[in-house]
Amino acid sequence: DGYNNLNNVADYIKQKCPKSKLVWHMTWGYQSGSKWLTPQNYNGDEKLMYTSIVDRVNDTVIPSGKFDLVVPVGTAVMNARTSSLKNMVHLEDGSHLSEDFGYFVAAFTWYCSLTGASPYDTNFAASSNISNDKLNIVVESVKNAIANPNKVTQSYYTN
Repeated sequence: DGYNNLNNVADYIKQKCPKSKLVWHMTWGYQSGSKWLTPQNYNGDEKLMYTSIVDRVNDTVIPSGKFDLVVPVGTAVMNARTSSLKNMVHLEDGSHLSEDFGYFVAAFTWYCSLTGASPYDTNFAASSNISNDKLNIVVESVKNAIANPNKVTQSYYTN
């Protein structure tokens, strides 16, 4: 519904570490079928949950003026869900990220957001669990999230 203590927490951090830069981690909506996404929670609708997260970032976090950067991990995760990998982004609980693909999407979103590097220009070796096909989906998901942080983008890799 909102972040009632957002300003208090941000002010406290700035008071203790005046030179700090605050970065907001935008999270994702739970996947359909998650035990936490119930009719009482966002009407059981993952898209409604994601839209609510984006709305709070845009009407509370950004206007607070307290954060130097928003990292659109939630959008990158939602983008990856539109690919052929669909729910491989998550563990079976439909909430937490999977330890290979999901973590990689989140980490790469942070890396590109913090450094300003283009996902396409970054030269790195992926872990052995990430195939070239999955790597292409990660790059596409992150690129689209950074370009359009408030909108889920359909993946080219749907087969």
